[in-house]
Amino acid sequence: MNKIIHLTSIFLTFAVLLNSAQNKPSSARNPNGKPLQFRLVKENINSENYTQNKKSIESLEETVLLCEKDIAEVYAHTDYMGRPAMMIKLTNDGAKLFADITENNIGRNLAIIYEGKIILSARIMTQITNGEILVSGAFSQKEIDEMVKNISGN
Repeated sequence: MNKIIHLTSIFLTFAVLLNSAQNKPSSARNPNGKPLQFRLVKENINSENYTQNKKSIESLEETVLLCEKDIAEVYAHTDYMGRPAMMIKLTNDGAKLFADITENNIGRNLAIIYEGKIILSARIMTQITNGEILVSGAFSQKEIDEMVKNISGN
């Protein structure tokens, strides 16, 4: 009886996930989007020799923690200072994974790679559980719009 209940629970969970994925607009599922990766900076690299101006892919761990398939939605936004920014909203599974990643790597740098270049590297200060990532910095509105277009595949 327990096995039947357990299998029924797995089936229902799968059905709910499948249904929620089918109800997302096609633009939100990133079918034609360009690759985006989230990777940790190697532990032996510290903030003295790894800065925003001196970033290289070789400084990153090989493991891709999140990618474009984990993105539910991406759109242009502004940061708290009114500068152009990009909001990345993760899928439910992506948000859970990101919460685990941030919880287990507090104090480490996490990099976002777009088209083979590190576009952002930030120190993880706390666990992030809401599945939302605001990418801001020295980007023009045109650069943000182009990244959003390419990442979303629209």
